[in-house]
Amino acid sequence: MGLQDSKLVSTPLPLGLKLSFYDDKPLLDPEPYRRFVGRLLYLGFTWPDVSFGIQQLSQFVHKPCQSHMNATLHLMRYLERNPD
Repeated sequence: MGLQDSKLVSTPLPLGLKLSFYDDKPLLDPEPYRRFVGRLLYLGFTWPDVSFGIQQLSQFVHKPCQSHMNATLHLMRYLERNPD
């Protein structure tokens, strides 16, 4: 993932995060977001503490915005730093 030098996060999603379809402009290329969410959906079956966050992110696969991608990267940092 290339997140080795990223800051440590202690929650699957940022506290108080409210995602919306109207957050900002849609991503020019939504495919990376869709791939990330697809992989996360698979992990959600074996990692129950992230399943709610994954469900939240999966609502936006048809029209993701940069804020959705940022939340996805946050969740991936959480997974990388909390392998248990």
